[in-house]
Amino acid sequence: ARIASRLSVPLGAVRLTEGFLRSDPVTVAQLLEANEAARSAFQQVSPPESLEDCAVVGVGGTFTNLASIELGGPRDPEKIHGYSLCADGLASLIDGLASRTIEERKRLEGLDPARADIILGGAILLAQALARIGATCVGVSTRGLRWGLLYDRFMD
Repeated sequence: ARIASRLSVPLGAVRLTEGFLRSDPVTVAQLLEANEAARSAFQQVSPPESLEDCAVVGVGGTFTNLASIELGGPRDPEKIHGYSLCADGLASLIDGLASRTIEERKRLEGLDPARADIILGGAILLAQALARIGATCVGVSTRGLRWGLLYDRFMD
């Protein structure tokens, strides 16, 4: 397997939250602005001609927390690894997160309370990224940089 494409955009969950999702709970106008900012940031990403032979994979806290919420709360990395977050479920997650205060989000099963303030921004970014590349789902990996380094070191 090889990485077919990668690009970093200068907008993350913290920056999106601080810039656009300022009230608690957020307003509809703020959601619209945040979605537009995310959509605009991903405009520089060239969508692949086809995802037919590609796997779209997400690594990091946003992905693992969203998967854990969707699964109803398991924090076990082995249950989260390989889970697929799909656009329809993501839209429901965004609606549910947006309708809650940060304190209410902290009590959601599966969400690390330390991420309650930025998880909505991360979910919006993920939804816009999927829309831009034309993918309906993203596989969640709990194996980050350290796993990759170990794999490169010992598996080649």
